[in-house]
Amino acid sequence: LLCTLSFLCLIAGESIFGALSLVVASFFRGVFGYLAFPVLALLTFIGIKALIGFKVKSKSLKKFLAFFFVYATLIGLIWQTVTAQSLSITASLSEYLTVCYNSGISLAECTPGGVFLGFFAHSVAKFVTPLGAYVIYAICLVVVTVLLAKNKILNMIENAQTSAVEANEKK
Repeated sequence: LLCTLSFLCLIAGESIFGALSLVVASFFRGVFGYLAFPVLALLTFIGIKALIGFKVKSKSLKKFLAFFFVYATLIGLIWQTVTAQSLSITASLSEYLTVCYNSGISLAECTPGGVFLGFFAHSVAKFVTPLGAYVIYAICLVVVTVLLAKNKILNMIENAQTSAVEANEKK
């Protein structure tokens, strides 16, 4: 219920709950940035499904959702690092996180990941430079993509081998 109300505050602005909506929206945009929209939508969906009694039983669906979360987080980290260039990556971590949180006041100035991704993006960019951070994130994206596609590739190879064996048997 709280996630649903927070999501409504985020979407509708001050038209539903007035100034309270602006405070709630600013908080979630400061903490999660633009990711507040899908995070609150997902938590609302999960909350509704939990009330109904729905449980995810498929292991492959759970695995896919976990990989999707990691994939989305890595893309968010790249986006956060790109915007960090304009937010002064040379600032200290506390100054950078303050800027990320305070940018949640306005939707136009909001960061992609807020404080949540800003902590990781700033730390990695400070440790290895922003270019190094891009390389690390790209390598992680490739690994996640390979892991996601692994089963599909293996199935394609098995199907190709089966087709080749069947074709040889027909000759």
